[in-house]
Amino acid sequence: MIYTPDQPEIISRLLDGALTRLRRISRIGTVYCALRGYQAEAVSALIERGFDPVMEQDLHVKYTTAIARLPQPEIVPFHADVIERLPKRVPSFLHGKPGDGTAS
Repeated sequence: MIYTPDQPEIISRLLDGALTRLRRISRIGTVYCALRGYQAEAVSALIERGFDPVMEQDLHVKYTTAIARLPQPEIVPFHADVIERLPKRVPSFLHGKPGDGTAS
């Protein structure tokens, strides 16, 4: 069930609207509703409409962390040397081997 926590008065209207719509769509035998621990104000509205608490479940989360320290990279000046361009040539594999008759 999702609702804005700053408006708990909307819970009754939300439940009535949802149940009415479900009854119009089809014949329902059982409806389940999951609530979080911080939604305790909705429990009384659900009980008034015939809901029974079935199960309570606790969730335990363990966060493990490890310190990851990366060495700070040193700033190294990088100077790019510009070289003269070489003239365009044919790839060497097209020249062939001397004496095999493929190259002239």
